[in-house]
Amino acid sequence: MKDSLLIVLFFVLGLLASYFNFIPDILLQKDLSTYILYLLMFVVGIGIGGDKNAFNVLRKVNLKILLVPITVIIGTLGAVIIFSWFVPDLTMQESAAVGAGFGYYSLSSLLISEMHSETLGTIALLANVMREIITLIFAPALAWAFGKLAPVVSGGATAMDTTLPIITKVSGTDYGLLALFFAIMVKLFIALCLTLLINSCSFINKPLIERLKELPGVVSVEEIKLDSNFVQQFELYFEQPLDHNNPMLGHFNQRVIVSNIALNKPVVAVLEGYHIWNGKREELTQIINANQVNIEHRFFKDSKPDSIPWEKLTIWQAATDQHLIINSLQQIYNQPWVSTGISKGGQTTMYHRYFYPADVSASVAYVAPLNFAREDTRIYDFLNSVGSDEDRKRIYDFQCLCFENFEMLLPLLKQKSIENSWQFDLGFEKTLQYSILEYNFAFWQWGRFASDEIPGKEATYENLFNHLNAVSGFTFFEARDVEQNRPFFWAALTEIGMYGYQTEPFKEYLGQSADLNFEFTLPEGTTPEFQANKMQEVKNFLDTEAKNMFFIFGGLDPWGATSYNPSGKNNLVRMILPNGHHGTRIKDFPKNDREYLYALLEEWMQIKINDPFKEN
Repeated sequence: MKDSLLIVLFFVLGLLASYFNFIPDILLQKDLSTYILYLLMFVVGIGIGGDKNAFNVLRKVNLKILLVPITVIIGTLGAVIIFSWFVPDLTMQESAAVGAGFGYYSLSSLLISEMHSETLGTIALLANVMREIITLIFAPALAWAFGKLAPVVSGGATAMDTTLPIITKVSGTDYGLLALFFAIMVKLFIALCLTLLINSCSFINKPLIERLKELPGVVSVEEIKLDSNFVQQFELYFEQPLDHNNPMLGHFNQRVIVSNIALNKPVVAVLEGYHIWNGKREELTQIINANQVNIEHRFFKDSKPDSIPWEKLTIWQAATDQHLIINSLQQIYNQPWVSTGISKGGQTTMYHRYFYPADVSASVAYVAPLNFAREDTRIYDFLNSVGSDEDRKRIYDFQCLCFENFEMLLPLLKQKSIENSWQFDLGFEKTLQYSILEYNFAFWQWGRFASDEIPGKEATYENLFNHLNAVSGFTFFEARDVEQNRPFFWAALTEIGMYGYQTEPFKEYLGQSADLNFEFTLPEGTTPEFQANKMQEVKNFLDTEAKNMFFIFGGLDPWGATSYNPSGKNNLVRMILPNGHHGTRIKDFPKNDREYLYALLEEWMQIKINDPFKEN
């Protein structure tokens, strides 16, 4: 007891002497404390190594007694970690480092002060001195309340010296041997593991940009600013193998944007189906008040090698990219994660969840089709029944009108191409044919016009041309856009499927070119086969094993024709906005539907959501 009070007394004297400048400058140098630390570690080694009785104790001990120090170490660290949840200024690692002193205040406080901070070192000193004092004062009460082992456990590292007399007095001499063994094992743990805990604290306290740089796979980090809703944003590049089954084949760098608000917030992983569009806050991020991680898809824009090995562009390779990035970032962001994506990003979200279901707590997939063929005919059935008979007739009549005036529209396309420097590898005639056939799908996908706004026979050629461009978009077939989106077309024509065109109703206009498809988008010299089994495997997973997934669709979007319909065997949910299109979002749904989704996310992620769209 007297020794413990002397330790505290000298600590207070040191504080006062330093505060009133009574200490020579040489004693305040950081190197001196380092040398003292080295000396102390040396003395600890001498103390343990030179104690012949300690080794005798170890030789005689029953292996079952090993459970005592093991369970105490686990219990102590678990308790201080739980304690850290209630102290915002103390991280889990810092709390564990303090608790890992186990009463060995001379070593733990100096080690923590040197390797982490004097503040935490002071906390460690006081906490571990108090552990010894509590044992000396309350050993009888501890033995009475919790059994004779309690004073040994409370004494920690001091059970072999300062608190040993009170332990043997209260618990009996039989517990003296156990106390010696227990203290030896605890001291060994402190010497071997405390440094690791402190190093993890140092990592936690580094600036976020420095921590990001140290993550596995990261090759570069740059702070950027794209959206003021976030406190910090960083552009990262991760090195990825071209083939995760054969890393020797080569690598490419994959672009990621990390948008931070706070480390204790959940994370939205935006799994892009293409390149990263803008890095701004997504709807789901706003809803759950989260950090955001945008992962650019492999082989798009800034995430591709000089020469693309197309056979390595598969849903598994892409999902494994995302898996490695998420696992790496979870070393910093350890709160619940939810994955999300829109359109092909929604598909990407499904595929990632299929291959790596444990990476995230939940998933929200927007307008994510699940196609079972290169050209899924369910889309044709949808287009032949969506809307009213009058709507569909106006669309068909407009397409026929464009074909009937084909020769008048062709010069307008050529002139527009000159003005915008467009190039069409298909040629102008084919491009115009494709654009007219695209009109039906694009009209319903985007919903930018009502059917009564479709030009009729009285319209000028310019009106027909401008409306066709506004809906179908000639640039969809422009050489640069095709090249930029070639990875999408490769995926669609090999694994994930898409749509095609119903040419039969327009055969009189198309003649010999009636068989129009998207094979022209494939890389030159490639003729891949469609792997029809891939999407069926994904469906089987969704039907049986998947959990905590939410699918959002617009009822008028043709991609909804191939949407996944939950089997009812698990907790997957699909929500459809009847008059919604491809831009359908959570905010567009009625309040009751939004609250239903929020309740699911709260349950799945153990978070609390305040609806940001209450006024809707």
